[in-house]
Amino acid sequence: MSFIPSSAASSATSPSITGASSLLPLLAQTSSLSLQISQTRVGTALLAQLLESSVINPHHPTHAQQHLDFDGQEAPPDTPGRRVDKLPFADIVGMVRDAPAAVRSLPIVAVESFQKGGENVGLVPHRYSVITITHPHDGPPTFMKLHLRAVGENVPVLTAELSDDRSALIRPCDRRLAALELSPGHPVQGGPSLDALAQLLDIIQQRVGRYDVHGRNCLWLADLVLFGSALKFSKHWLAEGRISPDQPIRQYLRGEIDVLAATTQCFLPPGLPWWLGNVYAALGKTFGAFNMHDEVANVVREWKDYLAAAPLNYALLGVA
Repeated sequence: MSFIPSSAASSATSPSITGASSLLPLLAQTSSLSLQISQTRVGTALLAQLLESSVINPHHPTHAQQHLDFDGQEAPPDTPGRRVDKLPFADIVGMVRDAPAAVRSLPIVAVESFQKGGENVGLVPHRYSVITITHPHDGPPTFMKLHLRAVGENVPVLTAELSDDRSALIRPCDRRLAALELSPGHPVQGGPSLDALAQLLDIIQQRVGRYDVHGRNCLWLADLVLFGSALKFSKHWLAEGRISPDQPIRQYLRGEIDVLAATTQCFLPPGLPWWLGNVYAALGKTFGAFNMHDEVANVVREWKDYLAAAPLNYALLGVA
C-alpha cells in the first residue's frame, strides 16, 4: 500500500502530459475537454500547448476534485528519464466517451497485476494494474498503468499513466502476479474494449469513497481490474487467451474458490504449495477482511453499456 503525506500532496498530485502515449492524441482530437493538439500524424508527441489546455490545468473543474499520484516526481534510478502521461480516471473516462466508435472499440489484449518490489515496500507492498491497448498504427500498443493511493490518511488517488514504452511503467524489481492475455492471432471479438475499460474506471471512481487500509485500497483496485475482467469476459479469456497463474484464476471462474483465495494464491512466492493460499484466505476472513468476492460480483453486474471490442478499422480512424 502507498500513502502520500499531506505536506507533499501539491507536488505529488501535479498532472503531466509528455507525449509518451500515442493513444492520448487520438482521444484528445474529439474530446470535449478541448485539448489542443498540433500534429501531423498519429504518434507525434504532444507539444507544449497541451500544458495549457483544460485537461491538465490544475484549475480545471475535474481536477478540483481529483488528486493525481505518481511514484514520485523524478524518474526512479532504474528507469532514468522515463516519460509517462498522467491523468485522473475522470479525464480518461470523459475522453474515451467523447471519442468516435472506432477508437472506443479498440481492443484490450492484456490485463496484468503487479506488485511493487525493491527496498522499503512496506508490510503490504503496493499493487497496480497494467492494461495493454491495441493501437491503430504499425508500432507498439499503448500501456496504461492504474494506481490507487492516498493523500494524507484517507483521500483516494485514482491515476492512469500511459506510455507506448512498457518499461516506463514497470520497474525491473516489480513482480507480475497475474495476467489475462489474448493469444497472438486470436480474435478480439468478445473481449474488453477501451470503452469497456472506461466504463469500469467510472464504476471504480464512483465506488472508491474513502481510502481504507482494510478495504478500498490498492489491492481493492488491482483485484477489481483483474478478477472483474476475468469474470466479465471469462468466455473470451478461456477460449482465446492465456491465463497466469492458470489454476487459481480458473478455479475462481468455476466458482470453486473466492476472490480472496485466488488473489492470495497469485501473490504467494513461487515454490510454496498452492493450498497455502486457501489457508491465508481463511485467516483473512476470520479477521474481518473486506469481502472482495461480493465487491467484484457487484461491479461486474454494474459493468454494462459499452462498445464491444472490434478489429481495427484504419479507414474510420483516418490512419494511413
